Amino acid sequence: HNIAFLFVFSLPPLTFSLIFLLYYKCKTNLSQIRNLLFLKVTAKKTGGPGTPTPGKLKRPHRFRAGTRALQEIRKYQKTSNLLVPAASFIREVRAISYRFAPDISRWQAEALVAIQEAAEDYLIQLFGDAMLCAIHAKRVTLSKLNSGETGVVFV
Repeated sequence: HNIAFLFVFSLPPLTFSLIFLLYYKCKTNLSQIRNLLFLKVTAKKTGGPGTPTPGKLKRPHRFRAGTRALQEIRKYQKTSNLLVPAASFIREVRAISYRFAPDISRWQAEALVAIQEAAEDYLIQLFGDAMLCAIHAKRVTLSKLNSGETGVVFV
């Protein structure tokens, strides 16, 4: 213990008070204190030119424009699962069928899945054809229509 206290008295006053608190108040072992001091000293020594200074915070990574969209396109082209949530699609199918045929109240689960697959396939083909038209017109983006207009607007 004497060697440990000689080492402690050679440290700066702030570190000494920290050790005093750890040892007497928190009942920390001297070996744990030595480990804490070693970590503190090595943490001060490390840190070259690549480490950010406290004043400068590292900004989060940002992808370039369009990169994220291409990543999502590749991701969804690899999968075969449905994209529209099933519960909301089934709710819409029931609402539309009730408007045209109120006496039909029951649907088979396979029929609803088949309708959803057909609807999503139709939408994917529609947007694919719209993108081909946009590329042909030397445009990049599809945009929604204003009220009262018909057709597809290319930007």
